[in-house]
Amino acid sequence: MTLDFYQTFSILIALFGAMFLYFGKIIQDIQVDEGDKFQIYYNGFIFSLVHVLLPFGIAYFVIFSQTTFNEGVGSFLLYIPMLIVIVLIIYVRRYHRMRRQGLSIMRNRDDVKMVYGLPVLGISFLNWLITFYYYGIYQQNQTGLNFVNMFMSVIITIFTLSVLAGIFGYHSVWYPTVTINTDTEIFSDVKLIKSGKTVQISRAGRLVIINKDKIKNIEILD
Repeated sequence: MTLDFYQTFSILIALFGAMFLYFGKIIQDIQVDEGDKFQIYYNGFIFSLVHVLLPFGIAYFVIFSQTTFNEGVGSFLLYIPMLIVIVLIIYVRRYHRMRRQGLSIMRNRDDVKMVYGLPVLGISFLNWLITFYYYGIYQQNQTGLNFVNMFMSVIITIFTLSVLAGIFGYHSVWYPTVTINTDTEIFSDVKLIKSGKTVQISRAGRLVIINKDKIKNIEILD
């Protein structure tokens, strides 16, 4: 059974839509506001275009410009993305602790500089490069071990991209200083972490969750 053009196009649209939604949700969950569907898909589209699809295309042409693949080289390549993931997780944990304290890394998404962008592009490119190299090895010699290495490389790449999307979110969020009046208490000069069904604030470095129905008003101080 072969797919016609319209079926193939529909499947591609669904796959790209799912990718934009997945990465967009990761980024938006870190932002202060919950965001609407347009914001979520927009964030996911920008991240996917620059940090997923661009390095994907470049890595594909770089790898398949060659015809032979060395299994000896492939035997240690998997350790590189594993090490990168460990380093990225350490950064995300640090950013998560900063978030709980209301400490912003950067104020405006438009100010996310190449200091952040180039390493992310490099990491994404390297992961796709290794993944395609394992695919080339598997095509050349279809053994069980080569298939496992290729599969593991794909999983690590997807996980790495997910972590990078989180880092993108942390690098583009600003936690404003606010005063919140509730039915029973006033929270003065606190950092607003999340505004949604519940409101999350950081007071003296500690996370406080407030039921939105109990809030009278929120005054933004900066």
